[in-house]
Amino acid sequence: TGGRGGSMHLVDVDRHFWGGYAIVGGHLPLATGLAYAAQHFKHNRVVLCSMGDGSTNIGTFHAALNWAKLWNLPIIFMVENNQYAMGTAYEVHSAVPMIQKAAGYDMYAEEVDGMDVMAVREAICRVADRARKGEGPSFLNVVTFRYRGHSMADPDVQRNKAEIAEWRQRDPITRFADVLLGKNQITNAEIDAIQKEVEGMVDRAVEFAEHSPEPALDSLYNDVYAQPVSHMQVA
Repeated sequence: TGGRGGSMHLVDVDRHFWGGYAIVGGHLPLATGLAYAAQHFKHNRVVLCSMGDGSTNIGTFHAALNWAKLWNLPIIFMVENNQYAMGTAYEVHSAVPMIQKAAGYDMYAEEVDGMDVMAVREAICRVADRARKGEGPSFLNVVTFRYRGHSMADPDVQRNKAEIAEWRQRDPITRFADVLLGKNQITNAEIDAIQKEVEGMVDRAVEFAEHSPEPALDSLYNDVYAQPVSHMQVA
């Protein structure tokens, strides 16, 4: 999309990465369709469909899980359950515990510590193996936490600061670094170097964006449609 859409609509066809979507839960039927295509063409691929906890309350969630189970599709529905749908706490926006939502479709489900990098990796590998063996879809409730607001526009004044601080003590990046240090698989100097490299990449990206010219008005519809639409002309 040439950068249009911000953090949404990012796609990398070569890596089979189909990005994020601005419509909450709108990508679930698309992911189910990709899994159906993989099954139909015998590509031996598994679709990993990531979503937030808030998206499990809308119709497309239930439609997608129903078809995935009915057709025994190779797909993993992974809920990044960060306890809040934007600013609404899980116990306020959902009638049942997350893991029960898979039970309605008799779908294999696991709850995973989302603050543990290796636990998440191992769970995904495990259920991906199930899918490749023809054992159908899986549902992962990955319990994690979001430290900041839902977006840059969210001041995040409604959440308990003590709760945020408590979850920060289990930060997955810090925990994983401690594991690697404990196994002598990395040094503090290497961790610092990685941190500096990542910060440098971000700084360069920000600098590039801030110093780039505004796009020309006549490029408004570029990279939006596969074929030009005649009546969409810039005056």
